[in-house]
Amino acid sequence: MKNAENLPLVTVAISAYNHEDFIKECIESIWEQDYPNIEILVIDDNSKDNTYQILKELEKKSPYKMEVFRNEENKGISKNLNRLIKIAKGEFISFMSSDDKYYGKKVFSSCIEIFLENPEVQVIYNEGYTWDGKNFLKKAQGSLEISYIKNHQYEKLLEHMLSNVPHLLIQGSFFRKKFLEEIGGFDETLRADDWVLNIRVFKAIISNISNKNYKALYNENIGFLYRQHESNTIRNRDYLLKLVEEVIDSYVSENKRNCLKGRVYWRYGLYNIKTKKLKKGIIYLIKTMSICPTEGFKETYKKIKERFFSQLENKFGNDEKFS
Repeated sequence: MKNAENLPLVTVAISAYNHEDFIKECIESIWEQDYPNIEILVIDDNSKDNTYQILKELEKKSPYKMEVFRNEENKGISKNLNRLIKIAKGEFISFMSSDDKYYGKKVFSSCIEIFLENPEVQVIYNEGYTWDGKNFLKKAQGSLEISYIKNHQYEKLLEHMLSNVPHLLIQGSFFRKKFLEEIGGFDETLRADDWVLNIRVFKAIISNISNKNYKALYNENIGFLYRQHESNTIRNRDYLLKLVEEVIDSYVSENKRNCLKGRVYWRYGLYNIKTKKLKKGIIYLIKTMSICPTEGFKETYKKIKERFFSQLENKFGNDEKFS
């Protein structure tokens, strides 16, 4: 490994809130890296527990330059990370959640090596594991999203992200700071912080922003651990539905909004029926049929096809009449 002065600075940006049980482990996973040129920037978003006090103690001990800020009121992840992007001195920025951590000692060095050898690459999405604090559960990144990135199918990925809750995490991923500035960073008007950032990333890549051949890259090496605990927002289906609606209203063209919402409502309705919330489920199925009947019929046909036509298709092949 080269000396620090010969390597580009990497800024780690963290927005922390009520994670006194996890923040020490998060920060120490940065200290364990074999990369010598790192700055750590953390904003405590007016935590009600001891997160800020723990961060100030860690700041004193940090082997890397570390600055801790505190909001007098809760401002949200997007505003906090945009602030850190502005003050970051690093050529590269990596985001980490205050309840998650980096995994392994070579996460930074391996990613910076890729950036230096591939100037067209603007973002590297590292693979991770979900874990419960003790056991690895499964890979954190969605297989469909990653397949699109690996095959440079950015249009398909963007379409998917505009109609589904994507599994493409930015924890432990790395960005060129200039690229983040070009795309405007996070959308502070919406709550779906990383989701909307990814939409902006791939819109920029598809539109060939600045007439450059920008690319995103997937790194299959495990670079982070995504902690599963009771307060994870992804466990709250009602909250996720609101996020989907906000994203569709803000980023999808008006002529496509209703059918995309219809698809989401249909799946949400089926989920509620499956979890024995019959009345709620039926309401959302009816809502689908009222705003976009074709989407309801399409989803119904898809289910029927999967259940009743699969054996025929296997026997006779993918005939047009089953398409």
